[in-house]
Formats: sequence, structure tokens, C-alpha cells
Amino acid sequence: MKGLNKIVILIPALNPNRKLIDLVQDLKRENLNNIIVIDDGSHEESQSIFLELQKSNVVIYKHEENMGKGQAIKTGITKVVKEDVIGVITVDADGQHGASDVKK
Repeated sequence: MKGLNKIVILIPALNPNRKLIDLVQDLKRENLNNIIVIDDGSHEESQSIFLELQKSNVVIYKHEENMGKGQAIKTGITKVVKEDVIGVITVDADGQHGASDVKK
């Protein structure tokens, strides 16, 4: 679908598990490839998840300490407004929103 590369999927994440990786893979299968994840001060145990996402060309921004979901979204939007995009969709890292929901 034309224009999908101008839509940013913004995912705030605190201590995510494999569900986040599954979600990102599903989004990419739907040609939603412009994905930004905000690591909102996650523990060291979660860093392997973020490293794996980076290997899939996901942009990661990191808060050194937990600042809350609202601030994580603000951080992402602050970065996005500098880009040539037409919209931002926020998605929970726990898989609450599926890729088909996002595409709708």
C-alpha cells in the first residue's frame, strides 16, 4: 500500500519480552516497516530484546531511567516530527494491538 513508509509505528516499551519481537515481525509482514521503539528505562535483562530489534532495522531510543509511557511517547513524537511522515500510530509492546489492527 502506497504511503505506508510515511507512517511511523511508535512503541513505548518497559522490560519487554518476546511478544515485542513477534509484534514487530508481524508489522513488517504487513509492510509497516517504519518502527520506533522507546526503551523506557528497561532492566539489563531486557536489553537482548532491543538488540534483536535493532538487527531488524528498528530504531531504538533509550531513556536511562523509567519516565513513564506518556514521556516515552513524547520522546518518540519529538524525534518523528523532524522526519517526513504523515502520521504516527502508537502501539503497546505487550501485543495488545495486532498488526492487522494497526493496518486498519
